[in-house]
Amino acid sequence: MGGGFQDEFSKQAAEYAKHRPHYPEALIDCVSSLAPGRALAWDCATGSGQVAVALAERFESVYASDPSSAQLEHAARHPRVRYALEAGETCGLPSAAADLITCAQALHWMKPKEFFSEVRRVLRPGGVFAAWTYWECRTPSEEINRVLERFTLDDLGSYWAPQVALRFKGNRGIEIPLEPVSCPEFVMEAQWDLAALMGYLRSWSAVQHYIDRHGTSPLGGLQKTLEPLWGDAASRKTVSWNLNLRAGRAV
Repeated sequence: MGGGFQDEFSKQAAEYAKHRPHYPEALIDCVSSLAPGRALAWDCATGSGQVAVALAERFESVYASDPSSAQLEHAARHPRVRYALEAGETCGLPSAAADLITCAQALHWMKPKEFFSEVRRVLRPGGVFAAWTYWECRTPSEEINRVLERFTLDDLGSYWAPQVALRFKGNRGIEIPLEPVSCPEFVMEAQWDLAALMGYLRSWSAVQHYIDRHGTSPLGGLQKTLEPLWGDAASRKTVSWNLNLRAGRAV
């Protein structure tokens, strides 16, 4: 979510806050351990505040920014989290203030030159920037996985914003102009029934774009296809995502 803000999530902000999967504690522990101190973390493009609240259990203070007022209205509250309505390219923090800057599932929305100028300004010497992303969810059923892949890439292919292609590639097309930091691999998991999976899909920006264009949701047909493959709709399956984590240190 960058300057000249392209609002992709306000219409489904409640769905986003309710249905997005939660990052593993080991990931938050990892990026927190990289920071030179625990005074202040900035969670940029905080969305529902999931990362901000997790960081607040590890840092004295968390500054959580997002350019969507609807997202911030639905964001989780914590006494050590201060929310700010602003784009990542225009941070309200003073220079050399943050031990850690995080950007989860949002780096592809930024204007790289302007955003990383702010990152370098706000990080204290030795401070760390960490960004991660995910996109392809997997279940134990290869049939379900194939249906979800076709829905994501074919049925919704033209409804994704161009920036999302960077996320599909793990943001590898975006240079992080800091000293690289080696990071382990993480997998995010959730135990979901079919209703939870459909709620997650409803939070997608491409689904909202489809609804805006056609006046109807593409999820009805998808659910009918998934129901016989899922079996008991109330049964829970392990849904997983590979997380692509990249980090850099200010020197």
